[in-house]
Amino acid sequence: MKTQKITLGLLLANLFIAFLGIGLVIPVLPTLMNELSITGTTIGYLTAAFALAQLIVSPFAGRAADRFGRKIMIVIGLFIFGLSEFLFGMGKEIEVLFFSRILGGISAAFIMPAVTAFIADITTTETRPKALGYMSAAISTGFIIGPGIGGFLAEFGTRIPFFFAGGLGTLAAVLSMILLTEPERDEENKEGDGESKSGFRLVMEPKYLLAFILIFIASFGLAAFESFFSLFVDHKFGFKPADIAIVITGGAVFGAVSQIWLFDRLTRIWGEIKLIRYSLLLSGLLVFLMTVVHSYFGILLVTFIVCGI
Repeated sequence: MKTQKITLGLLLANLFIAFLGIGLVIPVLPTLMNELSITGTTIGYLTAAFALAQLIVSPFAGRAADRFGRKIMIVIGLFIFGLSEFLFGMGKEIEVLFFSRILGGISAAFIMPAVTAFIADITTTETRPKALGYMSAAISTGFIIGPGIGGFLAEFGTRIPFFFAGGLGTLAAVLSMILLTEPERDEENKEGDGESKSGFRLVMEPKYLLAFILIFIASFGLAAFESFFSLFVDHKFGFKPADIAIVITGGAVFGAVSQIWLFDRLTRIWGEIKLIRYSLLLSGLLVFLMTVVHSYFGILLVTFIVCGI
């Protein structure tokens, strides 16, 4: 049990570091746009490159995690993540930035399925909802605390947050290589690895297709939010990196607390399906409200709740 808790803690730390690295760069995007004379459209293309690479690679990475093991995929993904951040920090040409974002998408495709499967392997049906709640909290906390740290680091240079994120990713890869042990999988999973359907055919089955569509929409929304929120508040309210950091960091803290304390409880009360429905409806409403509020407090409140969901 103690070993399982240590392993789970390390997996959550990996996710925290990866999403911390993503969040670090958000406050500096407007400044970076001015430095490199790039437009919001280009930022959108950079985000799309990340998402497209993750979409294409994820099915293959998931099968590779079954075939070659969870640990190796996590370690490789973290090393690629570190490399992508270093490249983005050094890049002065748009081609280098696009290559960096593609590597970032590949790293996410390696890390997320492997970590999720790892957690499923080391938990039971009873403990899994709580573990997945911790996983969501680690992602939210990293993503939200990241901008706070990024806003602080940006005071020393616009590129410093990228180098810091690259160093964190590399450190997480080394620690995972040393400390993680490949989990034991039950015989059914092992036997099914070689005989399972292809990723595309499996996704097209009714019981998986709706879940795939929901994840796709949610990921699309998250990618758009994380890319354009800083540009939106910079253009509409004149927010500085420090202001953006405060808003997003506060939201992440609220989100982490709500996921740790409420996720397991609400799952037991409503069940997974109802919880997903209510969360999607509330998220849509709050994102719409974000476009019509006109005050710092309003943006702060809406962002807090969005990140909490």
